[in-house]
Amino acid sequence: MSIRQAISIVFERNPKLRLEGLPYKVLQWYLCRMEGWFAADAETISLKCWDKEELLPGGHGLMVRGYLPVINTLAKGLDIRLGHR
Repeated sequence: MSIRQAISIVFERNPKLRLEGLPYKVLQWYLCRMEGWFAADAETISLKCWDKEELLPGGHGLMVRGYLPVINTLAKGLDIRLGHR
């Protein structure tokens, strides 16, 4: 079952809960953050395993110059034409 399905069930079973105003905005903000963290839609994030994260060695990195150096390195030797018909 996905996070989105579980939230829908909670609201179906508890009509007193409101899907408007600040509570709605907070829920949408949280779902948006979760989708961003997992790079997946809430429909595909598992309710059972969403918090079973496996931490990989090496820590986190910050792309201080953005992703452009990565893109440029990957593009070396490629014939890339923008706006070409």
